[in-house]
Amino acid sequence: MITSAIKIILLNIPLTHLADLTTSLQDQSGLTVIAHTGEANLDITAAGINKATTLARLGIRKYAAFGNDQNDLAMLAQAQLSIWVTSKPALADLGRTMMIQCAPTAAAVVEQIDAIR
Repeated sequence: MITSAIKIILLNIPLTHLADLTTSLQDQSGLTVIAHTGEANLDITAAGINKATTLARLGIRKYAAFGNDQNDLAMLAQAQLSIWVTSKPALADLGRTMMIQCAPTAAAVVEQIDAIR
């Protein structure tokens, strides 16, 4: 049973407010705030809560992970196999640290899934 919120996603924030809102939330709340690259969205989670900690809490230690944004980095870092989907050119440098890079198409993702089976 869920007794308290651990994540909020704010969508379509006016770009004129995005940077100030991100800074203000990070500085004053102790929350983790990630601005999705190329989108006007904020991913806000409780401190220490992310995809990697959630998998660990569920007892999942060995996994392959696909990711394409900053909110995926912790999960990808802990994965046995990390696959970076190259859908956001502004994050190309982040993808270079991943084991595998994958084009942002259904066919390319299916090919990677088939390769790890």
